[in-house]
Amino acid sequence: MGVMMTHTPKNHHGYVLPDIIADDVRLLLCGYSAGKMSARLGHYYANPGNRFWKTLCEVGLTPRLLSPQEDSKLPEYRIGLTDLMKKSVDKDGATPSVADRQRLLDIVLKYQPKMLAFTDGRAAECFMGRKLGWDEVATTEASGTMQIRLVTSTSGGNGHFGRLKYTWENLADAFAEARDD
Repeated sequence: MGVMMTHTPKNHHGYVLPDIIADDVRLLLCGYSAGKMSARLGHYYANPGNRFWKTLCEVGLTPRLLSPQEDSKLPEYRIGLTDLMKKSVDKDGATPSVADRQRLLDIVLKYQPKMLAFTDGRAAECFMGRKLGWDEVATTEASGTMQIRLVTSTSGGNGHFGRLKYTWENLADAFAEARDD
């Protein structure tokens, strides 16, 4: 299986992360924009205070704890990574554009994952055109039967993570059912 890392043109600061996706990805995880440390190091969720990699392992989405430097291995587990805004960093005041939304929709249509999970509520709202609830499983006309979900942010600054970690557990349960389709 070949992993495709599509490199998006860098913005004037040089910050950007490639999409990490492969043809047989069943779950696409989408953030809002790269964090400053992630952009600097060139890997998703690279801030040591972020619980992303630990959470993936704890809920069973990956069989072992991966490091941010192993982000390109996620397609081996049928998981892909992207951000809604590829040209901005750490919520630097930029707002998603129609082109950002269309780029994500194009990825979804090309790779046809069974599930799209947003790790940021604003990214979900931009894509859906409305807020997405924690327990909601949505679809859109454009994306067909693909499940769209919102999981709680794994940022170290998210004081609600413990209370909302179940969103990741629910995602892992649904993914286990969809993984082998």
